[in-house]
Amino acid sequence: MTIRIKSLIAFTLIFVLVSIVFIYHNTIATKQNSSILTFQNKALTSALLADDIKLSVVQVQQHLTDISATRSLNSLDGGFKLAHEFADLFYKDIAEFLILNPEMKIEINEIKALFKIYYLTGEKMALDFIDGGPAKGNLSMPAFDVYSDAINSKIDQIQKRQLALINNNMAGIIQSNRTMIHNTFVFGISVILLGIVIAYLLYRSITNPTLKLIRIAETISKGDLSKPILSQSNNEIGKLSQSFERMRENLDKLHDDRLNLIGKMASSMAHEIRNPLTSIAGFLKLIRHDINSGRQTQIQRYLDVIDDEFKAINMHITGFLSFSRNNAFEEEKVKISVTQLIHSTVYLLNPRLSNENINLLLKGGEDLYFFIQKISIQQVLSNIISNAIDALISVKMDRVINIVCMEDEECVQIHIKNNGPQIPKEIEDSLFLPFITNKESGTGLGLAICREIMTKNNGKIEFQSNEQETNFILSFNKGSTPKSVLDR
Repeated sequence: MTIRIKSLIAFTLIFVLVSIVFIYHNTIATKQNSSILTFQNKALTSALLADDIKLSVVQVQQHLTDISATRSLNSLDGGFKLAHEFADLFYKDIAEFLILNPEMKIEINEIKALFKIYYLTGEKMALDFIDGGPAKGNLSMPAFDVYSDAINSKIDQIQKRQLALINNNMAGIIQSNRTMIHNTFVFGISVILLGIVIAYLLYRSITNPTLKLIRIAETISKGDLSKPILSQSNNEIGKLSQSFERMRENLDKLHDDRLNLIGKMASSMAHEIRNPLTSIAGFLKLIRHDINSGRQTQIQRYLDVIDDEFKAINMHITGFLSFSRNNAFEEEKVKISVTQLIHSTVYLLNPRLSNENINLLLKGGEDLYFFIQKISIQQVLSNIISNAIDALISVKMDRVINIVCMEDEECVQIHIKNNGPQIPKEIEDSLFLPFITNKESGTGLGLAICREIMTKNNGKIEFQSNEQETNFILSFNKGSTPKSVLDR
């Protein structure tokens, strides 16, 4: 499972738990609001209506009793009207009470029936007092009081029940609040603890393999590439581990390739230095022979050749070092004629040309000068001519190397042509890359170094090859040559 999915599941779970707490809290609060509304709309209103009903009964009793006392003298008979008004108010309140408490229909009807008798008894009592005085009225008063007490008793019972209902509702609300607070606290603590557990597990699933990768990376940074990086997971850390493993394998392979490169470069250096050393050994023999024979006229020329060969050896060594550092070695540029440079190079190769019966022809370049690193470009010319000599060994007919010098408005060019075999098509595109060669004993570094040197001298090296001839073209940009050299 990927870390992204793990994180999504973890946060979704926490969100669901928080939502559950919220929904629970909202549900309890809604129930409490409903209970409070019920309490307010039914129990409390019913209790207040019961008080009003009881008050209406009292008012009826009061006004009818007052009529009995005054005997409606001096027009004090308004009590009937007031008693009737409170009787209407009684019926109105009792009807509202019945709407709020339909389950109490029987009890309400009993109270209504008692009130009707009560009211009629009160009217009769008042009329008796008016017609017959206290002697007649006192006979009706006890019944009137009995009905009054009966109605008040029933209303008191109803009030007690309403008060009990109010107390129960209040107790339920208080208990519900306590339960909600307790459950919210428990849920909150549970969510926090679960969040901590999820965060810890997620933290471990990331940090443990990450720390392992860090230790492996430190091991690799110290050069130890022997330990493979194993990972069983397919998440991001697993993919990162697989990338580290590929990197380790590539570094290991690169290390082996580097060792092979060092071996090839060492072999190439030995190959490139062996020829100058052979020439030096030959000229030393000639010097000894001339000294022993008493002829010293050629010794200085031999010493010059030996000096040039030593310079060539140094040039090869420096060239290899600069190539291995991916940076052309520094050599001061000098003004020199094209023909002079070619003659000094060919002079060193004359023994090979003679031995292989190769005819070298030079055309043009007498009045051409350029501004170059002399020893470096000699190395380029020497390498290309030596390659031409190697190619011509397999030719049975006339072996010819043509060197043609020319110029145009932009550059000075040296064409080195030979009538040897065509360069194989399969290596044409990679001929100037390191270790690309079609010679059995070649190292493939010569042309790569030549290209580095030509680039350093603001030039380029190209070739054309077919069945008739192979032509290497050295082009030197005139823009890099001082005007004083061009005017020569």
